[in-house]
Amino acid sequence: MPSKNNLIIKTLTNTFQSGYLDPAKTYDLVNRMNQDLNEVFNAVFDGPLPAVSGFNLTSLNAANLVGPIPESYHLAYTDRVNSFSRGQEIVQDDEEEPFLKFGFGDLVSDPVVTPSSYFRIGSIGDGDFFISQNSFWDGSVFDRDDATIGAVRVDLINGDLAFNWYDTVLGDFRDTWSFSGKDILCSNFDDDDVLAFALLDEEDVFRLGESAAIDNTPKGWIAIPAKVFTELPAAGPESDGIIGINKTSNRFVFYHSGLRYYVTGTSF
Repeated sequence: MPSKNNLIIKTLTNTFQSGYLDPAKTYDLVNRMNQDLNEVFNAVFDGPLPAVSGFNLTSLNAANLVGPIPESYHLAYTDRVNSFSRGQEIVQDDEEEPFLKFGFGDLVSDPVVTPSSYFRIGSIGDGDFFISQNSFWDGSVFDRDDATIGAVRVDLINGDLAFNWYDTVLGDFRDTWSFSGKDILCSNFDDDDVLAFALLDEEDVFRLGESAAIDNTPKGWIAIPAKVFTELPAAGPESDGIIGINKTSNRFVFYHSGLRYYVTGTSF
């Protein structure tokens, strides 16, 4: 902000330069200069400083910088590796775009190909975080950047880990596997129920299919391979531990000590 005395001081200075010295004007010139110096002193040491444009305070023209930038300036660079301190916080409070977005295009082609999809780390709620590829939160649902390629998302919610992938037939993200404590869960095919695939009980026994239906339907049951006789694995040490069903003879088969055994089934 220019001094209010600027014009008068300039006029009196020009008068002195012309060789005309008037004691009264000399006093006026020195007095006005003293006023300006007092205002500068008071502003610097007593404040507040005059308001300036926020753009000028926060903008930095890197083209005007000379020499290496001290690390203490805490600047991020686009042309070199950035170092971050341990425990540093990254906070994104923009409700319209609650994530950090990273795009990596084809930097080899000429011209350079811009990315069609992005990798994101974000949160749509306190304690509800996600890591995604080609997937973003549009304010109500998760959508895709590029509808021509697949997408996957990992959700970290209240201590649970869940995997989601975009099903083109369903036309939406499908819940798949999730891990909750010692339980491994899986969403059913219709994506409207969660089944316990495997869990570890208090006796350290791995239990499979604990959500198996008891209404004479196969929902949630565990199935083992059922093949015709010619498709069964050959006996040998490499087959030890295999179990299956021989559909030709309706026998339960298992492999142990390099041999193949069967148990004949009885229909009921």
